Amino acid sequence: MRPRAVTNFERLFLASFALGLIQHIASWRAERAMTSLGTLVFALVFGNLVVLAMVLFTSRGRSQLAKWLIVIATIAVLPFYVKNLLSGASLGFPVISWLQAAMQLTALGLLFTSSARSWLRSKPDSQIATVNAP
Repeated sequence: MRPRAVTNFERLFLASFALGLIQHIASWRAERAMTSLGTLVFALVFGNLVVLAMVLFTSRGRSQLAKWLIVIATIAVLPFYVKNLLSGASLGFPVISWLQAAMQLTALGLLFTSSARSWLRSKPDSQIATVNAP
């Protein structure tokens, strides 16, 4: 059974994902003015699918690789994200952007609790059963 920290990681990250979709809807015209429709749709669909996959690989598949990819990607974009928010260059609703960032950072922090680290290092029950089966 997944620890509460991992379940809450998944919930928080997916909730922040939903806020991101609200942001894209709110800022669609501004985003659309900056790039072609095809590029925008591709970036949104591909980017969101990659993030969704990494969250689920981490929270359901115990993937250390997915965990670290999310952490590294978040740390890499955070300075630019904060800079845009502080300068007023972010699109959509700034309060939603701040909330989304806080939710994602909190969610990532949950992956470093002792229960989450232990669970991510352990083998799934189905793997243990097949390895020990006669």
